[in-house]
Amino acid sequence: MQEKLQAKKTYKQNHTLSFTYTISNRQALDLLSQITLYLKTYKHGRSELALKNYIRVTPRNGKYNDTLIKQREEFIYKFFEISP
Repeated sequence: MQEKLQAKKTYKQNHTLSFTYTISNRQALDLLSQITLYLKTYKHGRSELALKNYIRVTPRNGKYNDTLIKQREEFIYKFFEISP
């Protein structure tokens, strides 16, 4: 898991220093599980679908067999079927 707090570059002297907080991998799913209750509209449905299925259809080693490819394509289709 990667968690990163990075300072952004300022290009002008009168600009204030700002930061970016980045999370990825499973840590992003943990954050999503904490905020799903507060999401509205299509975002709530997409987040629930992602939390239920993302880990199942995304192997950690990146090796997909034919069945897993088909399941992942179905997941992606269902994810974007929940539209704004």
